[in-house]
Amino acid sequence: MNLGLVTTVYNGYGRFLPKWCEAVAALDTAPDLVTVALGPGHDADVDHARSILPDLTVATGRVALMGPMRNVAVAATGTDWVMYLGVDDVILPRAVDLIGEASVDSDFVSVTWQSIMTWDRTAVPATHHAKTPQELVANRGRGFIVGHSPYRRWIWEQSPYKGHDYPNAPFLAGAVEAGARFTKTTEPVTLYLRRLDSHVARLGRRQQPAVLAERRKAIRLKKDAERRIVAHYTTISSV
Repeated sequence: MNLGLVTTVYNGYGRFLPKWCEAVAALDTAPDLVTVALGPGHDADVDHARSILPDLTVATGRVALMGPMRNVAVAATGTDWVMYLGVDDVILPRAVDLIGEASVDSDFVSVTWQSIMTWDRTAVPATHHAKTPQELVANRGRGFIVGHSPYRRWIWEQSPYKGHDYPNAPFLAGAVEAGARFTKTTEPVTLYLRRLDSHVARLGRRQQPAVLAERRKAIRLKKDAERRIVAHYTTISSV
């Protein structure tokens, strides 16, 4: 399926890159290309990463926000399909095979995924079953499609990630409006490691006015994206 796997490292997240690379190297089937985008404040040991993944592609970004950094990574990855995965998360061994099976006659594969609370040694992974946008419409567009779902590169070319730290919902709405065909996996593809010190968790805890304004903006963007998804499928069904 010609899949490129991308991640980003900035604001001190380099410590997670070796484990991320080890999980990629352990895949039953390797992706065609692996890219890491390095941004401001990164502490990645690129030589160490390349000792694990010798063909690792490295790009450089200048804006320490999720959307712009993902754009840098995707821009450096010329594969037909692209999958973003946070550097502090894990790709599971059968991921590429599962995505390949689900990608037939589709443009966007919503993935089933697992999560675990890293601060709780007794925790077991919870499984979150994938949904398609059509299924979200039954709930008036409200819901969640995880941001590490792979998609055809033309979707990103038509509607790149927006320039902020909450890029998932607007990107999904752009894919829907572009006419992307959606499918999903029934088995887990990734493991999301919930951390108390993660970038998103820190954004949620900070109370500075600028951060609160950014969170309010994110809520508005998510609600707008939900309305766009509902409007799209409502229009399609009425034709």
